[in-house]
Formats: sequence, C-alpha cells, structure tokens
Amino acid sequence: MHCNFNGKIKLWCVAAVIGLMVLSAGGALADANAVVRITSPVYDSNHTVGDTIYLTCSVKDSAGADVSGLELIWISNLDGRIGTGKSVTTNKLSTGIHLITLNATNGAGAAVGSDAIKIKVSYVNKNQDTKSTGVVDIDNTGGEGYVVNPMF
Repeated sequence: MHCNFNGKIKLWCVAAVIGLMVLSAGGALADANAVVRITSPVYDSNHTVGDTIYLTCSVKDSAGADVSGLELIWISNLDGRIGTGKSVTTNKLSTGIHLITLNATNGAGAAVGSDAIKIKVSYVNKNQDTKSTGVVDIDNTGGEGYVVNPMF
C-alpha cells in the first residue's frame, strides 16, 4: 500500500495499514465476539450417575463462520473443570443439579464468549426392586427435608 503524499502520511493510511496487519495476523478481530453454543446435552436434561455424558459445542464468528484457535473450557459448578475442547466426554459427574459452563478464550487469555446449561444427575439403585417400592430416583441435591407418616 502506497501512503506517501509529498512526504506526509495521511491518518486514514495509518489506520488502513494497522487494519491489514491485524487481519494478516490470523484474524485476531474475528474472535472478539464469538458466538459460543452448547449443542449437547440439552438444557434441563436428566442423567444417571456413571452414565457417559457427551458435551459438544459450536463456536462461530458474527458472520456465522466456524472459529478455531480458541481455548474452550468446560466447568461444572459442582465438580469443577470437566475438560477442554469442542467435544468432551465424561462419566464422572456427581449427583446433583449442575450448571455446566463453557468458556471460550483467545490466545491472550481474554474471554470471547460463553454459554451455560443446567442438567440433573441422579443416583439410581440399579439393584433395587422398583416394582414393589416405586422408588427409582433419590434426589439428594439439598432443599427442604420432609417426613412421610405411614399412618395416614
């Protein structure tokens, strides 16, 4: 680009050169507003302790093109860091209601996008006779306790 006009550099020329340098550095501006979406599992889904849970996502720029080169970190509010990358598989989630957060950061460590879902992981006693008791799910995620009086 030729920006010399009688020994003077125009301000718009400096801006254009800086813009070209940023674009040639690998699209550093493209990930500034990444659209991060958790695609699996679905929000508010139910799972059993020990089940394999597949966590997947999509990351796109504002034009809808796939974005690569970002660090993707999956975190559970109950169990902490689950893994990294666009696809993570786990069977180690504990019993409870999990807020699963996916954080995307660029090479400089700056946050460029995130998404979150809620899932429930329950304990099921697979050796229990569910036909006679009807109990298939024990929710020990907290909340208020209660006592059932068998006399009524």
